[in-house]
Amino acid sequence: MSLTEPSLKFVYYDDQYNAQITIENFKKLLNEKPILVVVITEHKKAEDQLRISKKQAEAVNQAKTQFLANMSYEIRTPLNSIVGFSQILMNQAKEYQFSREVQHYLENIQISGQNLSELINNILDLHMPKVDGLTATKQIRLNI
Repeated sequence: MSLTEPSLKFVYYDDQYNAQITIENFKKLLNEKPILVVVITEHKKAEDQLRISKKQAEAVNQAKTQFLANMSYEIRTPLNSIVGFSQILMNQAKEYQFSREVQHYLENIQISGQNLSELINNILDLHMPKVDGLTATKQIRLNI
C-alpha cells in the first residue's frame, strides 16, 4: 500500500485542530515533525462489510415478513371458507335430517378444518414480526 492510493484519507490531529489533509501536505508533515501514522483501512473495511451485511439482513427480514403475510392470507382465506361452509352444511343436515353417515362426514370436515386452521394460525403467528411484544397483525375469528 502506498501513500498515493486514492482510498486513503489522512487526518492530522494536534493540539490546535483536527483536519483532513491532502497527500502532499501529509508528506510535508512527515518531514517537519514526528507523526504517529495509524492505518485504519482494515477497520474501515470491516465497518463497510458490517453495514452491507446489516442491509442484506434487513432485506431478508422484510422478504420473510412479506412472504408470511401473503401465506397467511393465501392459506387462511380458503380454509375459513371450508370451515364456514361445513358449519352451514351441518346446520342444514340437522334441519333437513341428512343421514347419520353424511352428518358424520360433515362433522369430520369441520373438526379437521378447525384443527388445521388452529395449527396454521399458531405457526404463522409464531413467525410474524412483533413490535413491543404485540403481534404485528390482528386476527378476528368469526363463528358462522
